[in-house]
Order: sequence, then structure tokens, then C-alpha cells
Amino acid sequence: MSPKDISKMNKAELVKLAAASLKEREPGFKVASFSRVRAFRKKGGYRVEFSNPVIFVPQNTCGYTGAWLYQGELFSMGFDLASNPDNFTVEKPPFLELSSENEKCVKKILKSIDLPAPRDFSLDTSVHIYERDSTYDITLRTKTDEQDFTMDKRTGEVEPTLHKELMVKDDDGTTEVIK
Repeated sequence: MSPKDISKMNKAELVKLAAASLKEREPGFKVASFSRVRAFRKKGGYRVEFSNPVIFVPQNTCGYTGAWLYQGELFSMGFDLASNPDNFTVEKPPFLELSSENEKCVKKILKSIDLPAPRDFSLDTSVHIYERDSTYDITLRTKTDEQDFTMDKRTGEVEPTLHKELMVKDDDGTTEVIK
């Protein structure tokens, strides 16, 4: 596909193109599994990202939490993988989706750290939650900050554990395709 063709494509067309390649590599990939789908164009190329604002990783789980594809001078694609514990693996990781039980837990956790419902998050905000034996490890990430918390499962008490400022990259000439 020529750069000229790509420059004429709308978001839905870019997403469809990327999804076909991702599904070919991982047959379990479904666009419907992701509430955040963003497409970007940059001088003869494009990038599509699939993610969710909240990732919940139960104990003894390994699975995909996001996917991306870049087509330009080079071609690359990948899948974001989460493991809990870190060394836990499975031969064919599934795409992680929230069960109704885990969704209730996520709502409780978000409320405990004063966050709105995920649908109200800015596009640069995400929360990753890892279930432990007696706690949840929570990472809140925005464009400029990353904050870690631990929440006691029994008491609901939340303790901040880390806060760091992130370096913000300058504009790289990429334009998000909205429609």
C-alpha cells in the first residue's frame, strides 16, 4: 500500500487494516475486546494501538492486555503481555478481559484511590491492577506521572508506594486520526 493510499484512509479503514494483520498473527485478537482504539498517521506510515484504560491481572494469570501495529519504512507489530506473578507463563496466552467479579473489584479499587469510572479517564490515563495474596498492587499512569499504590484486600486501606514524574516526549510529527 502506498503512502498516498494511507494518507486517504480514515480511522475505521486503518483499524481494519491493522486488525487483519494482528488477527493473522494471534487468532484470538478481537477489536471488540478493546475500549481504546487509536490510529495515527505520520509521513507515509501509520500506527494503530488497541488498549483498555484498566487492566486487571488475577493471580496465576498470563495474558495479552493490548496490541499495536506500525507500518511505515519498517513494519512491526506486538502484543502487550502481563504475567502475575512475573514469571508465570502459559503456552498460548489469552487476551485478558474483565469478568463481572473482577469488574466489581476494579470499581472498589478505583473508588479507593479517588478515580472516576474508566470511561471518564483521559486518553493518557491507565490503571494496572495485579492481585496478590492479601493485597492489590495498583499502578496509575498519566502522560506525566506514574503512581503506585498497595491496597489491603481485607481492610481496603490504600498506601502510596511510589511516585515518579515521566519525561514527556516532544511532538514527533504524528497526527491522530479521529474519524
